[in-house]
Amino acid sequence: MQKAFTMIELIFVIIILGVLAAIAIPKFSATRDDAKMSGMMTSISNAASELGMYAVSNVGVDSNLSIMSNSIAVLVNSSQATLGNKSVTIKFDNVDCINISIVSSATNEDLNVSVITSGTTNKSCAALQKNINKTTYNLLLRGGSIVY
Repeated sequence: MQKAFTMIELIFVIIILGVLAAIAIPKFSATRDDAKMSGMMTSISNAASELGMYAVSNVGVDSNLSIMSNSIAVLVNSSQATLGNKSVTIKFDNVDCINISIVSSATNEDLNVSVITSGTTNKSCAALQKNINKTTYNLLLRGGSIVY
């Protein structure tokens, strides 16, 4: 009686390990994508809060949103966002996905978060857009309702 594994036993073990790996690898990948999306949602939420706090503490806004928000500055410096005049376009999965802008009128300045429709064709961007509740971020930054 020998105390060794047969070739068939080894093949079965290798097949079982292969099946387990085939199940586990996509799960790990989905977890990584969820973490990436959660991080971007947190950055957008922080940016909206920082823009509101800047507008209140400085009694106005700046045309460069990266000056008003550290979160936006980090996204711009890491090439995940592009600055415009009183706006920033946030990229997710290398696609323009979310736009944060300050809309100015004679008496008001409003923070506006909107989705970029061209990003809806990208699966990851569409998922991020679906998870962002745009109505919670639309804020009056300056105007008749705000007392300084």
